[in-house]
Amino acid sequence: MIISIIIANVIVIFSEGHSNKHSVSLWTLNITAATASILVIIAIYRSGIHGLHGKSYLFLALGIISWFAADFTLLYNYYA
Repeated sequence: MIISIIIANVIVIFSEGHSNKHSVSLWTLNITAATASILVIIAIYRSGIHGLHGKSYLFLALGIISWFAADFTLLYNYYA
């Protein structure tokens, strides 16, 4: 996980130009949010939504998926 964070930051830092940095950082945010959304969906699938931990995983998933939707909206607004 730490290695992927370092790689993502290096890609953003060494990209050329201001507009290119902005688009690369938006893509990095979306890829990160999509990966987190997929992992939380897998966690819910494995544990289920029954019991106290299942409900907390469900609300964690709703928050992470909302984060992905917000980042995707930013990316869409940047290109559209």
